[in-house]
Amino acid sequence: MNKRLYRSQTDKMLGGVCGGLADYFDADPTLIRIGFVVLTLFTGIGLPLYPVMWLIMPEEETTTTADEPSTAEPASDDIDVEEVL
Repeated sequence: MNKRLYRSQTDKMLGGVCGGLADYFDADPTLIRIGFVVLTLFTGIGLPLYPVMWLIMPEEETTTTADEPSTAEPASDDIDVEEVL
């Protein structure tokens, strides 16, 4: 099994750092977020650690499958009749 640490694109509130850590460690993202708050309140390291990890961690690669429609062009049945007339 080849796990990679990345910033999550689907489970994020700010930069996706906590969502990515939660995916990597198979944990609940809310617990990771609470951990950052606790680190910030009691040690002060959580606040500078988050932006550093935001810069260092790569973004999650998103791929589209053949089943998913592309959002670049509207489907042909989405044409407004009033625009054509």
